[in-house]
Amino acid sequence: MKAKPILEAAGEQIRTDMTFDDMTTFLTRIGPSLKQTDTVELKGHGSKINGVYYYIVDNHERQRIHDLLEKHLLTTAVSP
Repeated sequence: MKAKPILEAAGEQIRTDMTFDDMTTFLTRIGPSLKQTDTVELKGHGSKINGVYYYIVDNHERQRIHDLLEKHLLTTAVSP
């Protein structure tokens, strides 16, 4: 898997609480379903707060994306 070099290149630009093993497991489990991908626009705006850039999404948009993901995940569940 080529994920590690990509993650290393991203370096300080990406923060997550997932370990590399967690990411590998996640990608391994969803890999077969990646043959078809959909694009969804997350509507919001950028804002710099205390020197850190954040993408701000309002509650309505957050709920819209939550519902969309939940519907998709329930209809395309992948067994471990």
